[in-house]
Amino acid sequence: MDSGPGPETPYAEPTPAVYSAPQSNAAATVHKPSDNELPYAYTEAVRLTRSGNTEKGRQMLRAFIMENPDSPLVPNAYYWLGETYYHDKRYAQAILTFKEVTSRFPKDPKAAASLLKIGYSYEMLGDKNNARFYLNALLEDYPKSEPAKLARKALDEGY
Repeated sequence: MDSGPGPETPYAEPTPAVYSAPQSNAAATVHKPSDNELPYAYTEAVRLTRSGNTEKGRQMLRAFIMENPDSPLVPNAYYWLGETYYHDKRYAQAILTFKEVTSRFPKDPKAAASLLKIGYSYEMLGDKNNARFYLNALLEDYPKSEPAKLARKALDEGY
């Protein structure tokens, strides 16, 4: 078993959630926000996490989730919070955090990536049965997703 951090996540960049623009007495317009529209606290937390400053990123992600519980970015924030633990090889905590995404936000695009990272985390813990279970769940629940391609590859390689 490799002692490195494991395979890369299929989503290197934050995946913005869809926002509904507030409007008075008119139908809400749905659009994908540009990077300039994403909250600074969120983008900075993800930037810190991706650059390896996981402790500061983790603190900022927790604060973002607590201060913005209704934000459409909460699933993404939980995903990146899981990435901080995964990066730090705290695989059991990573699993719990990624499971927040899959249980609370199963229709969010980050749910598939979270299942992948749950499988990878179990593999890093030496638990091949659970690794295979979660990778197969990913293939069953999100067969056409990008993470499913990585799950197929991992299973083909003997996970």
